[in-house]
Amino acid sequence: MTKVDLFNRAAQIRKNKKDKMIAERRGIKKISLEDLAIEEDTKEAIKPYTSNIAPKLVAIIPLNAIETPEELKNHLTRELSGEDQEEMKIDGTTEQLKAYLVESGGNLGVKKQRLMFHVCKRDIYSVLDITKIADICLFAFSCKEAQADKVRDNPDEFANAIDEVGYQILNVLRVQGIPPSIGILQHIEQIHQKKRNQIKKLFHRYFVSEFSDEYKFHVIDGSTKGLLDSSYKNLIRMLTGTFARSKLFWKENRSYMIASEYNESNGALQVEGYIRDNYLSCNRLAHITGYGDFKISQIIATTDPYPTKMHKEKKKKADSEMNTDEEVKEVILQQYNQEKADADNVENEIDPFGAEQTWPTNEELSKKNNLLHEEYKDIDMNEEPGEMPTNLDANFKKPEVADDIEKLADQFKKMEIQVVDGENRSQPDFDEEDDDDLSFEDYETQINKTSLKHEKFTNLEKREKDEMDFPDEVDTPLDQPARERFEKYRSVNNIRTCNWDPFETLPPEYAKIWRFENFAQVKKLAIEQTEKEGLPIDGTYVKLILEPCDQKSKSSVELLKDVREKQNLIISTMMPHERKIIVSHFKIKRNEEDKNVIPSKSVLEFHVGFRRFITRPIFSDDYLHTNKAKFYRYLPHDTQVMASAFMPV
Repeated sequence: MTKVDLFNRAAQIRKNKKDKMIAERRGIKKISLEDLAIEEDTKEAIKPYTSNIAPKLVAIIPLNAIETPEELKNHLTRELSGEDQEEMKIDGTTEQLKAYLVESGGNLGVKKQRLMFHVCKRDIYSVLDITKIADICLFAFSCKEAQADKVRDNPDEFANAIDEVGYQILNVLRVQGIPPSIGILQHIEQIHQKKRNQIKKLFHRYFVSEFSDEYKFHVIDGSTKGLLDSSYKNLIRMLTGTFARSKLFWKENRSYMIASEYNESNGALQVEGYIRDNYLSCNRLAHITGYGDFKISQIIATTDPYPTKMHKEKKKKADSEMNTDEEVKEVILQQYNQEKADADNVENEIDPFGAEQTWPTNEELSKKNNLLHEEYKDIDMNEEPGEMPTNLDANFKKPEVADDIEKLADQFKKMEIQVVDGENRSQPDFDEEDDDDLSFEDYETQINKTSLKHEKFTNLEKREKDEMDFPDEVDTPLDQPARERFEKYRSVNNIRTCNWDPFETLPPEYAKIWRFENFAQVKKLAIEQTEKEGLPIDGTYVKLILEPCDQKSKSSVELLKDVREKQNLIISTMMPHERKIIVSHFKIKRNEEDKNVIPSKSVLEFHVGFRRFITRPIFSDDYLHTNKAKFYRYLPHDTQVMASAFMPV
């Protein structure tokens, strides 16, 4: 290659990288239809919908109780729509999600942007659900109750920036993952003018300490109407220019949406909304967060209620809510095909002959005989059965069976059975010597000691402390013999080098779970299948017809019929095999602020991506040099441990 060719090649590479970056900022994803493994009629149907862009969903999260997020949403929607504040609805729980068109796209190109606003309740579940699909989070502060004269002495007490519920919300969001965020400070006009800069710096320091200086912090100044309008215009400009640099890993290779409308019809659930990402397919199952798994019966592209391009007359009709059903255009993009769709079975089918034993071969019998011969070659087999072998160790002790039987007989002799009022009551028969040695006070003290010992075993906090102090010791139980309590235990010389069959003495129910020989390869193939069969309709307003998979999903559909208050339905697609139940091993570490006692096999709720479920894990040490681990009775406070539980893939 000549010098000119090298120069042109470098320039072309730079141009491709620039175009790719601009496309990511605009939300455009170019996918070739020829590479997709879908039907030809489906390819023709989705061609008009491959260049759509979904609206940005903005979640408004208040960090203290005095904050008014409805007021913030009201001003933003009024600035975008031009309607008066009194005419806007501020009830975020009952109002439909509406997309507002931003007139100026800024430096993002010709494509116009749309914004959707959602006010989160001060509830952990509501915040977690909406931030799963939110593109931007607005964390709202209020300085109404900030005491400017005393904040320098004790900012945490007199600033009232973040309350206890706000800190809980931030803690759970850090674990799940936080989208790109913007900090908002309201009601600065209620602070004295000389103290405003001090309050701004203080709240900005709170925001940076909880997040980072990477995100922007904006102050809404309502001193005058001109400053207020200018503040909200600058905020909208920030929202249009904010984009996610990297997506959360559990969102990759999935399509998801928040339902703008939903209803029940003939046992099926119909949901409408803007689909995101290009992995939606009728061959995959859909999951509704908190309600269960569903089959996608149909994918229908319907008329966008808030398009980026609209004629003036149609816009007037849309604003006056005069649209009729005749104007709604629906196109069926794909339908459910049972032969190509993923299986919806959760448990594996049990083979009744799977555990059946075959007759051993001659080689196995001869090998077993050789092992027995090596084991008993030092024992003289000609001795009489009643005699002990003479070639044993001199320190060998004979079992004192007779003495144990005599001791048991003596204990039974000390018990007298007296018949009183037709009832059998057993009382200890103390000898005269015992009565002389044991007084009433001593007997009461002995009972108190027994009750204290019983209380020790019932108090979880004391038991957890004993477990941390003496991890390798186990006390004998009080209510059952030790041989029954420790019957399932096994003594080993070395936990690292001992032989332990993981499939030994498993219950029959264990055959219901699934087991993958090569999980990494299965995951790779599932991702490739999802990418090839997904429809590239990112940003399209679609209607999904969902049918229940099991009884739990049916009860969820029946529950939705009686829901009076509109809830946020989060729909996400599932990869192949994700519905199957397996034994999962994962690392877990508790929050430093959590002081509760968590024993093994406790009922815990797990939030994994878009799904949440309840299971009962057991805890063990995180030791990577062996395939065996030591069991923990309680979840430690300061160390990372391994948890094992039955859960979906």
